[in-house]
Amino acid sequence: EKPVDVTDVIHAGMIGRFLPPKNQFSLVEALDHLRHNKAINTKIILHFAGNGGSEESLKEVVQKKGLQDQVVFHGLLNEKQIILFLQGLDFYVHASYAETMCTAVMQAMACGLPVLASDIPGINNIVEADKNALLFKNDDIAEMLEKLRQLQDAALRKEMGEHARQFAVT
Repeated sequence: EKPVDVTDVIHAGMIGRFLPPKNQFSLVEALDHLRHNKAINTKIILHFAGNGGSEESLKEVVQKKGLQDQVVFHGLLNEKQIILFLQGLDFYVHASYAETMCTAVMQAMACGLPVLASDIPGINNIVEADKNALLFKNDDIAEMLEKLRQLQDAALRKEMGEHARQFAVT
């Protein structure tokens, strides 16, 4: 029996209220597509922190798609728990239809995480695209998967994470 190679697992996460404008459903949809995408040979574990009205619906979708082993719900976290949550990730992901100024993205960059996020105001104006963040059009699963494919590269994640931390500090 072949041992599991832990380098083949990447942890991504999102912090936010579970509400339709946050668009967590698109992340689960992308994760479902990954099972059929041969260009991505890495298992991605998706972590959600927060609570809200659409949380139960999202859990039902995860169950229906059989993704329970790849999606973890952490509940509402306090500030100290948020830091620990972020430190356990390989990159931060944030799908959202609307943001004023995305504090969660700033927190992730302060923890040295590269960001994969929706290309919308409130996010695209607080990151440097292709330097510390990869941006995708909302609901464009193919584009999101292409960005995920790029983030399989540990060296790229490290470089982007370093830029993210510098950017946040500055």
